[in-house]
Amino acid sequence: MTDLARRAVACKGWRWMTGMREVEAGAVAIVDSVGFRWVVDDWLSDYCEPEGSPDLEDPATRGCLLQLVREAWQEPLASATWWDSPATCAPGWDITVGDLPMLGVEAATEAEALVLALEAAP
Repeated sequence: MTDLARRAVACKGWRWMTGMREVEAGAVAIVDSVGFRWVVDDWLSDYCEPEGSPDLEDPATRGCLLQLVREAWQEPLASATWWDSPATCAPGWDITVGDLPMLGVEAATEAEALVLALEAAP
């Protein structure tokens, strides 16, 4: 499990959501609507609760992580935004509501900004 994935799972607002992709010991699994996983590499041979790490490179998993951030902050319009304005800050990702940054950070990746926001949630 990567350090960033470990930090995400450790957050108070973390939970597995339908469609998240899980990686464990080289296998890839998708979490279903009941909160269980099924392994993609070996059809339905492993049907149990997720215990690996979320695949933060997977777009659907990042979308679910964004929803967790929205819920934790009670900000339904929060989004991950790339900033590239040399006049104001170094380029990077932040979580924003409208045009206003929530965290005021420049994370290297969208996933990192989402995890930072979930960690900092009230």
